[in-house]
Amino acid sequence: MAEPKITPLARRLAEENGIDWRRLQGTGPEGTIVERDILAFLAKVMAGEVDLPPMPEEAPPLPPEEELKRVQAVLDREGVDLE
Repeated sequence: MAEPKITPLARRLAEENGIDWRRLQGTGPEGTIVERDILAFLAKVMAGEVDLPPMPEEAPPLPPEEELKRVQAVLDREGVDLE
């Protein structure tokens, strides 16, 4: 199944709001997803009719000493000696 068509503005709005636009039905020419489709979906979310899937959280950065250990392990595995 081919990916639906979407206008650049609609794509940006969807991505900025965590919307999987591939699941939406477009109302533009030839079923193209347009800005009003994204805004209508957001209105349903705000009204509580639709739930957005949770956004994945980024892993917290490693403490500096853990990061150094990880880098050293990679260097050791690759046979790189910094001395």
